[in-house]
Amino acid sequence: IRPSKRGHGYGSQLLALTLKIAKDKGYDRVLVTCNEENVASEKVILSCGGVLENIVWKNDGYIKRYWIRIM
Repeated sequence: IRPSKRGHGYGSQLLALTLKIAKDKGYDRVLVTCNEENVASEKVILSCGGVLENIVWKNDGYIKRYWIRIM
């Protein structure tokens, strides 16, 4: 999302639409990740029901891994 449009809820809308597609395809949960320092992405994931599984080292930084159960 380009900088001038951040903070308008587009990230949450995109993730919610993606979760709907996953549900339509028969998934009951999805794994969503973000870089540890990406607070905005973490907030989007949490707002859509993300539950932290773990934090792993990947190449040059830590990655937070969240599961989202699809209802």
